[in-house]
Amino acid sequence: MAVIKRIGLGSAFKVTLCLYFLIGIIIAALTYLTAQLVGPSPLLGSAGRIIYLVLPVAYGVFGAVAAVVVGFFYNLVAGWVGGLKVELE
Repeated sequence: MAVIKRIGLGSAFKVTLCLYFLIGIIIAALTYLTAQLVGPSPLLGSAGRIIYLVLPVAYGVFGAVAAVVVGFFYNLVAGWVGGLKVELE
């Protein structure tokens, strides 16, 4: 069994930033396609286009910050009770 003793917060930030950015692009594309089928919302107007650009960036940044917070607390708890045991092949 291998034990994950610590999580590198910098690497957790980079990986989750990229992953959540890609997920944000997918969500923005699906939202855009749905809006095209249903029709544009009169409440959003031209601001709706900006949302499709901002969504992936915001999703990536918030996801990465959350990963750093979770990684920090994991490192703290792992120091108290030991790391997560993982069986590798």
